[in-house]
Amino acid sequence: MQDRRKRQPDAGLAACEPVRARRIAILAYDGANALDIFGISEPFARASEILGRGKPADLIFGDEWPYRLSIVAPSAGTVRMISGGHVVTEKLGEPDPADPIDTLIIPGGAGIVPWSVQDGTLAWMRRHSLAARRVCATGGGVFLLAAARLLEGRRAVTRWDVAATLEADYPETRVEHGTTFVRDGRFWTAAGSSSAVDVGLAMVEEDLGRGVAMRIARQLVVVNRRGADQPQISTLLRAQSVEEDIFDGLHQWIADNLGADLRLEQLAAHVGMSTRNFVRRYTEVVGSSPAKTVERMRVEAARQALEAGDGRIERIAHRFGFSSADVFRRVFLRHMGKAPREFRATCRETPVAA
Repeated sequence: MQDRRKRQPDAGLAACEPVRARRIAILAYDGANALDIFGISEPFARASEILGRGKPADLIFGDEWPYRLSIVAPSAGTVRMISGGHVVTEKLGEPDPADPIDTLIIPGGAGIVPWSVQDGTLAWMRRHSLAARRVCATGGGVFLLAAARLLEGRRAVTRWDVAATLEADYPETRVEHGTTFVRDGRFWTAAGSSSAVDVGLAMVEEDLGRGVAMRIARQLVVVNRRGADQPQISTLLRAQSVEEDIFDGLHQWIADNLGADLRLEQLAAHVGMSTRNFVRRYTEVVGSSPAKTVERMRVEAARQALEAGDGRIERIAHRFGFSSADVFRRVFLRHMGKAPREFRATCRETPVAA
C-alpha cells in the first residue's frame, strides 16, 4: 500500500527558514587559484544538493534553491587557473537591483596583481562589493579589497607568509595574524586556499543553520571544522614541516595517543633514544621542546572537542591527558586566553565569528 503521508524534511533541516535563492558570484581571472574558487563554492553547491535531493523543491524552499552560483568576470570568456585548467566566466555588468548579488567572492592567486591594475578593475569590483550583501576574499584576494579601500578600519586576515606585506602596504587595515578567517560586518576574509572551505561552511551556517553546515562538512569529509580563531597551521603540521623527518612518526603517534602517558621518558623510548639525547636532538630539529609540542597538541584537540560540545569538561581533560580539570583550565587559559567553560559558552552563543 502506498504511503500517502506528507513527507517531512530530514532531521536538522526543518528549522531552516524559507528563503529565495541567493546569488553567489565568484570572480575569476587569469592566474587565480582553482582551490580558492572551488573550495569556497562547494559548500554552497552542496547545500542546494542536500536540500533538494529526493524531495519536491517546494518542500523546504518553495520553488527556489537556496543558492545560485556563477563564476564571473568583467567580460565573458575563458580564464586560465594557475594550475593550468580553464574556467568559463559569465559577464558581470553593472550592479542590477533586479538581480542582486548576495555574496561576492574574490579568490586569491598569483594573477591578482596584474589583473587588479587593468583599467577599471578596482572601480568595477568596488561597485559590486558595495552593492552586495556579503563580500568574501581569500588569500591574495584580500589585497584587492584593501586596494579598493574597502578594508579601512576593518579587521582582516590573509595567508601567514604575506600578512606582514598586507599590514605594511595597507596600514589602515587591522591585520590579524594566524587566524583562519575573520568577519568584520559584511566583509569576510580567509587566510588561504584550504580555509576557503572553512569560511564557505561558516557562511552557509549563517544562512541555513549549523545542522546544514555540519551535514555538508561530513559530506566533504572534513577532518574537523576550523573556527575563525583556529590557527592557520596546526602544531602537528608545524612540527612535521621541519627539514628533517626523523620525528614525523613520533608526532603522529602523539596525536593518536594524547590521553596516554607522554612524559619525556616514554617519548624517548618510542624513538629509541636516551632521554637526554632525545630532548637535545628534538629541540635542535623541531625548534621547540617535546613537552611544549605535546601541550599544544592537547590544547588543540581539547579546543575542537569544546567547539563540538563533545562531553563534559572533566571528561575532555581526562581524554586528552590533563592530570586534572584544574590543570586543564590553567593550561587552556594560557594558550587560548579563555577558560574552557567560557570558551565553550562563546562557541554556543556565536557559532559564526563576527
